[in-house]
Parts: sequence; C-alpha cells; structure tokens
Amino acid sequence: MIRLFLIFILSLSFFPLRGQFNTNCVTMSGICTNSGLAFQANNFIPDANITNPGNNYGCLASTPNPAWYYLEISQPGNLLMTLTAAQDIDFIMWGPFPNLANAIANCNSYSAADIVPNIPGLQQGCSYSFQSIESPSIANALVGEVYVLLVTNYASVVQNITLTQSGGTSGTDCNVLNPPQCDIISISADVISCDSLSPTYNLSGVIEFNNAPLFGSLVVKNCSGDSVIFNPPFISPLNYNINDIPNSGNQNCIINTYFFNDNSCNLSIDSIIVSWYDLPNVEFSSDIIIGCTPLEVYFNNTTDVTQVASCDWDLGNGFNSNNLDTVVTIYNTPGSYPITLEVTNSDGCVNDTTYTNYINVYDNPIAGFTSSPNPVSILTPTVQFVDTSSSDVVYFDWTFYDSTNTMIGSDYVQNPIYNFSGIIAQQYYIQLYVENQNGCSDTVYGIQIVEGEYSLFIPNVFTPNGDGINDSFFPIGDKIENYSFKIFNRWGGLMFSTNDLNEKWDGTYQNKPLSSGSYVWKIDLINSSSGEESNLKGHVLLTR
Repeated sequence: MIRLFLIFILSLSFFPLRGQFNTNCVTMSGICTNSGLAFQANNFIPDANITNPGNNYGCLASTPNPAWYYLEISQPGNLLMTLTAAQDIDFIMWGPFPNLANAIANCNSYSAADIVPNIPGLQQGCSYSFQSIESPSIANALVGEVYVLLVTNYASVVQNITLTQSGGTSGTDCNVLNPPQCDIISISADVISCDSLSPTYNLSGVIEFNNAPLFGSLVVKNCSGDSVIFNPPFISPLNYNINDIPNSGNQNCIINTYFFNDNSCNLSIDSIIVSWYDLPNVEFSSDIIIGCTPLEVYFNNTTDVTQVASCDWDLGNGFNSNNLDTVVTIYNTPGSYPITLEVTNSDGCVNDTTYTNYINVYDNPIAGFTSSPNPVSILTPTVQFVDTSSSDVVYFDWTFYDSTNTMIGSDYVQNPIYNFSGIIAQQYYIQLYVENQNGCSDTVYGIQIVEGEYSLFIPNVFTPNGDGINDSFFPIGDKIENYSFKIFNRWGGLMFSTNDLNEKWDGTYQNKPLSSGSYVWKIDLINSSSGEESNLKGHVLLTR
C-alpha cells in the first residue's frame, strides 16, 4: 500500500494535553469517553512489537510510536469513538477482559482471538489505513468489560491526538482517571537470631495495604540494605522474609517498604531489636541400624526436651515425620540410607543432625529347589534334591515331612539325596531354609510324591458264614483303572458285578445265600502305570 503523509497543525483548546508515557501495555492509561482524551504523540519511540513482542497485532503491519490505553464499560450498548490527528495514525483493540488486572496480566500474550473483530457497519477493532482519522467501535458492550486500545503514530511526527465518543448508548467508567490511592497500612517484623557465632540472621514479617498498583514491584528493605522484591499481583496481607542478613551484634534496625511505581506509597518501622539464642544440640538413635528387607526401624529423638518445639525427620526412604519423640518406618529396598533430624526450639532457632549411611539394608536370598524323580516309585524311593537358590546363599537347612506334617528327616548339604525306603506311598512335604552372608534368609516349600506299583491279589476260597473271618470275596490291588469285576455260576449266570475296587461279594444273589461250590470270576482292568489292558479269569470256592 502507498501511504500518503499530510502535515498540518491542529489546535486543541478544549482537551488537556498529556505527555506520552504509556508506551508499554503494562503501563497503559485509562480513558473516559465522556470527557475524551488528548495527548501529544511523540516520535522515535520503540515499536510495540519490540517492547511487547508476544502480542498478536492483527491488521497492523507495523506498530511505531505506540500509546497504550484501556477503557472499562459502565453502560451497556454500542460504543462509537473517533480518533483524530494531523497525520496518519492507526489502532487496534483487544478484549473483552474481565477486569484491568487480567488485562495487564495478559500483556505480551494478547492473541488473535482477543482482537475485537471488524464487522462492517457494526464494529471496528483494527485499522491500518493511511487516514488521520480512525473510528474504533465496540458492539453490544457489557458492563464491567475492559478493552485495551493501542494507538500508533504511523506518521512518526510529534502531533496531538484526540479521542471522543462519537455515538452509541454505551459509556465508560470515568473513575479510572482517578484511581484509589495506594495505602500501606502496616508492616511487622520478627527477627530470628540464633547462635551469636553465626555471621547472619533472618527477618520475617507481614505487610498490609490497600489499592496496590497493578504493575511495578513491591520492595521491602532493611537497615543493612538487604531487600526482597515482589511482583504483581499484590495480595494483602503479604508475608515476607529477608534471610542471611549480616550480623553486626545487637542493633536497632529500620524496615522500609514501598511500591516501586508509587514511591509515595511507603511505610517504615524502627526499633527492631536483634537478639541471640542458643541453637539446639540435635541427637537421635535407633533400635537397629543393620538388617534385611523389609527392615522395620524405630528412631528416638534424644535431643534435650527443653530444646524441642518442633521436629522434621527425613528417614532417607521418602518418609518424613514431625513427631517430637519416636518415629518408625520400614525399608523395603536394599541400600544405605542417610537420616536427618531438624529441630526448632521455642526461640525459633533451627539446627539439624545428619548421619550418612546410618541405616544399612541387605537383600534377602531367594530359596528354590527341584527333585528327581518326582513322582518316585515306592520300590526305588531314592530322590536327588538339587538347590536352585540365588548364588549368595551360604547356609542350607533341609527338612522332610510326611503327609501328616510329621518330621521324618533333615539334611544340611546343598544338594542332598534322600531315601524314602520303607515308607508307604503318599505325598511328602519338603522345606528348604537358606541364609546369605549377611544373615538374611528365605524359605521355600515343595511336594514329593512316592507312588505305589501296579499289583493285583485274588484269593481262591472264602467262607461267608457270618463268623467275621473271610466272609467276603474281593481282589486287592493298586494302580488300577477301568476296573470291572464279575462273578458267574457254573451255568454262566451273572451272580455279582461291580466297578468299584473296594466293593466285595458276600456270596449271595438277590440277597439270598448261594450254595457252596465253585464260581467263575472275571476281571477287566487297565494298568494305570503302563496303560496296558488286562482281561483275567479264575475260580473261587465258596464254602459254608
């Protein structure tokens, strides 16, 4: 775009002229559209995109000689304004913001979404024309909304610029031209001075104030020139600390506080007496300092109780406590742990004691074993046990139990051989207890099976006469599956049948006693050890 420059003199007799100082959005000035605005725009002022580079400047291709303003809506509706100068000026508006503090806090981060949009015939939030007259306007403004207005002196000449409200039913709050005066109500100071041999002491207190500035800084300074600085937002009451003040003995110290952008808003106090107290001599002990995970440790504060007002324990494993006397914690991870106890006495003096590598925690071994063969035959019941524990194990304790948990043997070698000879087939329990070089232990349990072999024993005579001796006929066996037992008379009639190895024939048929004589038995079964099927026949003599 080709921009034309016209130079002429504009006389303003009805507006008070102001020098330009609001060249940053942090130091923006208020506007009252009822009374209007007139100020002298200077040249050679750094561009806004240099002093506040974080803002989005919308339609403005350049931002020379900026002047920052804000306005707060006091009446709802449309607000039409007119900016007038002798030569080319431009403008941009951002908003609405909920309040001035928020608008200042967001200075240097105004986004494209914050720019008041241009709506033809309704509102104009940004203009980069070559005109000397611009028309900022806001549609449907609401009470309490705050808008930020940036006016740029594109012509880069010293010229007067005015702003008037040229239409609309909205209005702005004129109290912004006379904001409430800052007032520091009170400042307190407490001196914590411990150990007269210490080269420094600390100072703390509280500041109360009203109508603090929205920008700048709050300074608290002591008699030695040490200071602490606070940045906005300023919220009363405000706590302050000045630490490491050089010790020059007992003294009266003047404390002064003021707002950097309003030096008239200040307050001082004097006659702060610096005194000295003894530091507590911090001591502690524990019931144990070496052990295995998980290690439970009890710590005892052995500091003189008259010197203990509060405590802060750091037990090295992430656990902290404020208990005054005893604390307990559990260490679940191997390692060496430092312990710190900080004690504050009734004078506010603080001291601490730290023991490095005070608690030493060792890892436990991991017990394990295998056995072979498992299961083992009762006919050859010798079993090899092989240790599979972690490599740090130095002690082994084997214990062997039967199925009733009765101890039947023990051993202390790493890989024992145990013989279950002469013991019935059953399930046995094995316990292995191990220790490492640090005395830490672990225990593991296992099961050893001792199995019987396939067998079948069948008598050839029985006497079912009710005398309680040999009154029934049945086979005895082990390792038998798919069992079928049948009794036939000499003519092939089925007298008895069962699939239960424990069921016996009492010499009857349909609950009636059979006569003495020879009967045929037939057994079908499978050897559960080998899987072999057998079909057996024979005779039994029934004698009454």
